[in-house]
Amino acid sequence: MLRKWVVLVAYFGKEASDEESAKKIHDILCDPMAELYVKFLYFILSKFTAVIEKLQSVSTILNEHQDVMSAMFSNIISLYMDSNYVSTTRLQDIDLTDINHMKKMSNINVGIECLRLLNKEYTNMSHTQKQEFFKVCQEFLKTACSELKRKCEDFALDHINLRPLLHPRNALSKNFHENYAPNLNELCTAYK
Repeated sequence: MLRKWVVLVAYFGKEASDEESAKKIHDILCDPMAELYVKFLYFILSKFTAVIEKLQSVSTILNEHQDVMSAMFSNIISLYMDSNYVSTTRLQDIDLTDINHMKKMSNINVGIECLRLLNKEYTNMSHTQKQEFFKVCQEFLKTACSELKRKCEDFALDHINLRPLLHPRNALSKNFHENYAPNLNELCTAYK
């Protein structure tokens, strides 16, 4: 959709004279805020898509999932919170709503395309509109991080005892099978 934005605007502009619904779509497409939000969503959802693909890949093993989720959480939270705070605080201890550690609105990372639009094409946009855009993006990121943190915590609690046992080196270890296999089998059947 982003690659065809100009084409869509032209198409619905041409159709706007004939149909009321086409005029409404054209008006939305011509609104700079609509383009900014679509570009922001493309930027942020591509990060989620990359992680989902990594988690679904054949090469990812169960004990890596927590690491992948934690890396994604850290990456996303750094978009709107101070990077020093994120890098020096355990992920489970980060307060997602602590305004003392949030970036200034204008420093929130909303993606290069949004910044390009704001700084070059939409220079006549009011300060209030820009602040509203950054505020909505910040709220989206806070909600996304809250859900990611919850998922990371759920996964960690459910699998904390399994992670060391599921390391690939244990798959071929005779000692591991003799000492842990009965306990691991009991543990796995408890999760069914």
